[in-house]
Amino acid sequence: MDTHHVVMLGAGFSRSLHPQMPLTDELGGRVVGSLQAPGRIGAAQVSFGPELSFESWLSLLSEEQPQLSDADNRDNAALFARLRDAIAAHLIEAQREALLLPAPSWLYELVSALHCKQAIVLTLNYDTLVETAVASHSLWDPINRRHVMPSDLLRNLPPLPNVGARVVGPLADTFRL
Repeated sequence: MDTHHVVMLGAGFSRSLHPQMPLTDELGGRVVGSLQAPGRIGAAQVSFGPELSFESWLSLLSEEQPQLSDADNRDNAALFARLRDAIAAHLIEAQREALLLPAPSWLYELVSALHCKQAIVLTLNYDTLVETAVASHSLWDPINRRHVMPSDLLRNLPPLPNVGARVVGPLADTFRL
């Protein structure tokens, strides 16, 4: 029987790397605040808080609710689209700030251990801090005799076009995201 080490990463992992990386409800507060300031959403439209997490609220907004009218479901879809775009902008900025600081040494030890064990890593994060760590750390694949690249981690994606920065050939033997 083949056994694999499985590791699950969430927002707490990214926060442990850099304090600029927000936890989910904290991200929700930032995003909602950034949209309320210019009047793009009203306070009455915000339903997340102690009773309903930001993630749960986004899930409700992203899908049609049978008890709502067509117009209300469309309003929810529009609000979800504004929130989605604001989330992306906030995470890009938080990651940019985080990458200005040196990563903790334990991150490279973890990435090396994941590589050696060829672990399966499940992540709920939208940032690319793990991929950036792989890109900046010289992990070596002795079977294919080359350095591991971030694209090697993402095995179930459709093939990328052959561009100058991508290695053509077999994927490295490493961990998988």
